[in-house]
Amino acid sequence: MPHTAAIVIVVVIVALATFVQRLTGFGFALFSVPLMALVISPTRAVVVASLCSAPNTIITAWQLRRFIDWSIAKRFALWSFLGMPFGLVILDAVPERPFRIFLGVVIAVATVAIGSGWRLRATRPSFDAAIGVISGVLATSTGTNGPPLVIGLHGRRLTPDVFRGTISAIFVASNASLVLFAARGKVTHVTLALAALAFPAIPVMAYAGLRAARRMRDAHFERLVLVLLLATAASAIIGGIRG
Repeated sequence: MPHTAAIVIVVVIVALATFVQRLTGFGFALFSVPLMALVISPTRAVVVASLCSAPNTIITAWQLRRFIDWSIAKRFALWSFLGMPFGLVILDAVPERPFRIFLGVVIAVATVAIGSGWRLRATRPSFDAAIGVISGVLATSTGTNGPPLVIGLHGRRLTPDVFRGTISAIFVASNASLVLFAARGKVTHVTLALAALAFPAIPVMAYAGLRAARRMRDAHFERLVLVLLLATAASAIIGGIRG
């Protein structure tokens, strides 16, 4: 079991990530995994983030269920299942230090793409398949399957509520990654204990994030989240370089 300071840091990170997720509809793993990987192993960070994000995504999807575009959600979710086993191979094969750097680069590239307003113009089935598979690979290798989904959904010019509801529904399906983690012995007593200690903070910060989302402008949300994501990307890269 990690030392007390590491446990406290993990709980705080999960709480802040929950707040970020409720503000924007995404960003839990993007924010939490690289920061947790500074105090626990990257593999544990990915599993703990997946365990903690599961109730968060389920609650969010339920609250926004009337806004979900089910045809899009089902299509991306089905393709993501195909990519998940490949992501698990990457998680097993890549050493910790290169993994931290890889994680930081993925987050930095995704943040720049999202922040620049770049959108996929095409919505052909082949693009949906590619986005779904990539998100599945990232779900089980880094826990951060949001970036390709965000880019894919932005290309459809969805309203904020439909965007948040649809991506939350896809995230619920992505919880299937926990089955693969458990099958490979990565859901251990340590990861379960860390998640259990962080769970009480989730409903509190989810409520706070929902209240803040109603008061702040969307532009402010996006700006704040992009700054936080770039900071976490930098921390992951620096942590990987320094070991």
